[in-house]
Order: sequence, then structure tokens, then C-alpha cells
Amino acid sequence: MKKNKILYILILCALWSWSAFAQTPELISTVSKNKLGLNQRLKIQFTVNKQGADNFEPPNFKNFQIVSGPSQSISQSWINGKASFSQSYSYIIKPLRKGEFLIPYASIKLNNKVLKSKPVKIIVLDPVEIPKDPNDPNYIAQQNVHLVAEISKSIPTLERVFM
Repeated sequence: MKKNKILYILILCALWSWSAFAQTPELISTVSKNKLGLNQRLKIQFTVNKQGADNFEPPNFKNFQIVSGPSQSISQSWINGKASFSQSYSYIIKPLRKGEFLIPYASIKLNNKVLKSKPVKIIVLDPVEIPKDPNDPNYIAQQNVHLVAEISKSIPTLERVFM
């Protein structure tokens, strides 16, 4: 009876570990927005969901300028007994002209197999009005704000608080 119990536990552990690592590898491309103005920026991220991927090849960002990137991040977690892993490559890009563009696929090698992402369609429209940053000193100076500072006592003394 004890041998059957141990065998049963071993089979369950084997099935559990197999299901945790049975994730199909894929390279997924995501963008922060599909429509943007000519004066806006876009974040594009390529994520592979399997450990061991190497030799990332970014797409040709024709009609876009790379503002920053590639930035790489890795995430690994165990949640309720389920293992997950992801490795991401991110770019911040800005369009060079208006129009409808297709960012081609990116690729990465995993166990001598090449994974490819799907192409992403981006629509670039006229420039949009970007709201001003209320904390920008130049913006504050343009608002014609007049400040007056007054002190409560004209002669300060030691350990006296100004108000």
C-alpha cells in the first residue's frame, strides 16, 4: 500500500512539472498605441515566453526614428505552483511622416529554431496638441503669474519661525 502511495505521488509530481514547462514558445509584439500623431512617440515591445532565447533581431524601423532602445527586461515567477518566464526587448520610436505603416516581424533564436513576431500596423495622423506640463518653469513663466512674498516680522531673532 505504501509503495502505491509513493508511486502515485511521483506520477503526480511528474505530470505537474511537465505541465508547468509545456508552454508553447512564441515571440509576441505589443505596442502602446496603433494610432498616433506625428509629434507623438510609441513604445513597441517584443516578448518571448520561454527561457533560453538568444540572438534577437529587431525589425527594420523604416519611417520611424528610434528614440531609445533596445531595453531588455526579464521576468520569472512562480504563482500557485505555475512557473512563468518572459524576456522582453523594448523600443521607443517616433514617426518621421504621416501615413499607414507596417512594422515588420522581429526574430529570436530558441533551441536552433527561429521564432518570428507578427507585423504591427501603425497609423500616423496629423500632429496633435500636447498639453503643457504645469510643472515646467517656462510654462509657469508664460502664465504671467505675479507672486508677492511677505514676512511676518521685519527683524528676525534666533529660533523664531518665519511665516
